[in-house]
Amino acid sequence: MIMIFGPNSSNKPSLAARLVSRDCSTDSAKCEYALSIDDRGSRQTGCYRVVYAARAKDGRQLLTLEAEFQFDKPVPFDVCVEQAAVFLDRQPTRLSLPQRNGVVKTLLASSSRATGYFTLGRGAAPSQGHELAMPVVGMAFEDEAETRMSVATDPYCGVQFTFSSERGAANSRASITLSTRYRGTLVPVKQESRTFAFSIHKDGIDGMLNSFYSTIPQIEPGPTWIHAIQLNYYDYLGRQGRAWFEDLQKLADKIPQQHRDAVVVNLHGWYDYLGRYSFDRKSRELEDQWIAFPRTRKTPMSKTEIRKRIRFAKELGFRAVLYFADGLNSDSGMPGFREDWLLEDEHGDLRKGWTGPSTGATYAMDPSNPEVRQFFLDYATALLREYGSEIDGLVWDETQYIAQEKLSAQEKGLAYADRDFMKLVAEITQLVQRRRSGNNDLVFLTSDCISGWGNRRVPYALVSHGTYQDTACNPQAWPPGLLPNYRNCLWSCNWYPLKHRDWNRIAAEEYGLPQGLSCGYGDDVGPNAMPEELLDEVIQRFLVRVKRDDRRPRYLTKATAHTAPNTQRCTTEQDAAGGCDGIKTGTWGFCTEREVNPWWQVDLGNSIPLDRVVIYNRCDGNVEDRAARLRLILSDDGRRWTEAYQHDGTAFLGYTDNKPLTVPFSDAAARFVRIQLPSTEHLHLDEVELYQPNNPNNIALGKPANQSSTSRWSTPQPATPVPSP
Repeated sequence: MIMIFGPNSSNKPSLAARLVSRDCSTDSAKCEYALSIDDRGSRQTGCYRVVYAARAKDGRQLLTLEAEFQFDKPVPFDVCVEQAAVFLDRQPTRLSLPQRNGVVKTLLASSSRATGYFTLGRGAAPSQGHELAMPVVGMAFEDEAETRMSVATDPYCGVQFTFSSERGAANSRASITLSTRYRGTLVPVKQESRTFAFSIHKDGIDGMLNSFYSTIPQIEPGPTWIHAIQLNYYDYLGRQGRAWFEDLQKLADKIPQQHRDAVVVNLHGWYDYLGRYSFDRKSRELEDQWIAFPRTRKTPMSKTEIRKRIRFAKELGFRAVLYFADGLNSDSGMPGFREDWLLEDEHGDLRKGWTGPSTGATYAMDPSNPEVRQFFLDYATALLREYGSEIDGLVWDETQYIAQEKLSAQEKGLAYADRDFMKLVAEITQLVQRRRSGNNDLVFLTSDCISGWGNRRVPYALVSHGTYQDTACNPQAWPPGLLPNYRNCLWSCNWYPLKHRDWNRIAAEEYGLPQGLSCGYGDDVGPNAMPEELLDEVIQRFLVRVKRDDRRPRYLTKATAHTAPNTQRCTTEQDAAGGCDGIKTGTWGFCTEREVNPWWQVDLGNSIPLDRVVIYNRCDGNVEDRAARLRLILSDDGRRWTEAYQHDGTAFLGYTDNKPLTVPFSDAAARFVRIQLPSTEHLHLDEVELYQPNNPNNIALGKPANQSSTSRWSTPQPATPVPSP
């Protein structure tokens, strides 16, 4: 079914569809419809094609559906496309939903209605029901054969799954409907295509999850070696480039030769500038020599040196992957910087990024820009041509920065940045696959960090060969990473093997995931320099898992201690609680909408003498300056307010440099303490602490809080504060 909607209730264009051709055979069918839209005297035409194909394999029955519509020119109307399966004889008894938090939830099908949704593309699917990690759901029937049916669609746009059931004395009826709304009122629609898969099988939850891949046959599974990895090492050009050789030799001294192929090492920091990567756009070739990180590391580098490092790792028996790029980031200080390539959203704002090695400011490039897309394809081609026969894969870091429903402001109007980035990841994955004729082991990995850097991250790994996420092995990030990487690998780099020693233990013992070591960032201590006892602990876990040939769980059936609720719907009070819950991560504890004079406040219960406030700013994303002119205002009743302080415009951090903003009070007392911005902006802070005179305890901890609004990044916080370590 295809429907259209105007921008408002008074504008109701009509859509007519006429069957113009139909071709059927034993196992396939093709239908084509002529479309006509009438809108206040004007007419636009188009076509809608549907191709069905049925086949049976390995005890499974599969029906795929390729649907495409196209108009003669872009139409400014919302186009809603629905596909449905109706059950007349047997009724499903259970529903299985692969939730975003890593848990496959099973529901009884006795309820009259249940919904799940997969988010990609602004407004494509309403956020109602259970948010899904991948666009597939399963249904079980009560029979001796334990028959299951799975319904899936490709991940290139959002979709809502709606199950409905009507049970009567005479007959019963149930259906599952997949619907996507293409927001032509936001981004005019000209052409869209979609692949659906309906599968009948007896393979339980695994059969359901595997059926998703029938919608993306162009994306091959990763090679078998990725499942054997039990330890990874990430070198960010540590010790001015010397760490690679020292640390790998140390690992080789500790690990028997026959087990070294269960170790993967990643060469990071080898390039010159973010967004350039020692690649000449005109010649489409990698440069022969360059200076790696010319502002910070200033290390001479060359293609010969890169090859030397790769061969050193391979000769020791390790798997070696090469750092591909830092998301879409581009250094404004690099030669040939293209300002017209930058991602600008609908508000005119740029997306700032990581600035570690940058010579200038760092901004995300626009995946909806055809020139940006071509740059990454050309660059990937050059890397594979140069090193593809020797490396085991490429790693695209920081892919998480292009969040769900992110829009791009193009010269001709808005575009879907998240959808276009998903397509670009898929294109590069297929580019890597085509190189397997000379190297069967090649993989392409993303770094989605679905829970590590906020809750609006996209599982781009659905169209790659797995994830090498930049979450420092934080246990909170493991559960949401499981399902998008169901058939592939899930790794992480532990930048803090000393500070967060237990995170490696949790990875191995609770999730069956690899150990992580690193050098050049965070603790900045690699295997060669770290305490011997700690390294032996990591190696021992590695050896135990290798000898057992252990494999990680592919999904959860119940929540773990690190599993977040599978919801992003929350009130202002629930989101605001993250500002005084005792958790400091360097990201955000709460986030308002972008609005005029946004505020956050805490209610101390009664008027209390105040000595000082300590404010931890958001440290990621290069947006700390948003809070640089914050105001502190106090009230005894929540109605009359007095300004106690305004910051001078100096940016501050907190978690990453241990230098939060501390504001002393003089003879102040209040019940309500409010932080407000004197501008139109998002307000997002990591944590706010309040102290009384001569009292070392944080009196804001766990107190009721509120804020002016919620945003797409808002999420319910714990009901009780986390105790101090």
